[in-house]
Amino acid sequence: VKVARQGLREAQLLAQVSHPGIVPIYSAETDPDWGLTTICMPFNSRATLLDVLEFTGTLSSDLLDGHVIQQAVAERNCSDDHLTLLPHGTQAVSGESYSLAVIHFARLLADSLGFAHAKGVQHRDLKPSNVLVNSAGHPLLIDFNLSTEPASDDLVGGTLPYMSPEQLIAVLAIGGHGGFEMPLIDQRSDLYSLGVCLYQLWNGNHPLGEIPHELNQMELADY
Repeated sequence: VKVARQGLREAQLLAQVSHPGIVPIYSAETDPDWGLTTICMPFNSRATLLDVLEFTGTLSSDLLDGHVIQQAVAERNCSDDHLTLLPHGTQAVSGESYSLAVIHFARLLADSLGFAHAKGVQHRDLKPSNVLVNSAGHPLLIDFNLSTEPASDDLVGGTLPYMSPEQLIAVLAIGGHGGFEMPLIDQRSDLYSLGVCLYQLWNGNHPLGEIPHELNQMELADY
């Protein structure tokens, strides 16, 4: 169950994108007094891509094999969890090598994102913690609270280290940083964020290196 403000909009958008790689919504209700929406979804897993990255980050390269993604998920989930398995198919995300497993994972994640884009829905906050990973090692997109349709440009948000250049420019423009105008933000921003996530899964580090999280939002966006 997810509780959020203005969550009904997220539920309405997700109703348009029924796909095995996108966590579905069973029901959504808004409390008129509190203004909060409760969204009920299947319990697929406790693990996210962030957990996978933290697990693989503890291993040397010679210990990375085709089953490490599933191992990471097993480490995060509890043995008595009653999980709903909604995979892309019966084949688990594994292979003879870590590289093949990453390629399989990447194809599934890109397929899910492409399906959402084909339905006119952008995610706008794609990052490792918003990619659920089930026990078969399949990625599932979650947390579409910033998602929007292409015609909507009123929502600028996300997570700075995973934002595309045009999203960062929008943050700087809204923050009054001189010399920046509001850019067009469309599906290509999601593709940039997808690339950052997959780079981390493949290489074990962020493409820009160590992120200085001690900076405030505007300083970090400028960085």
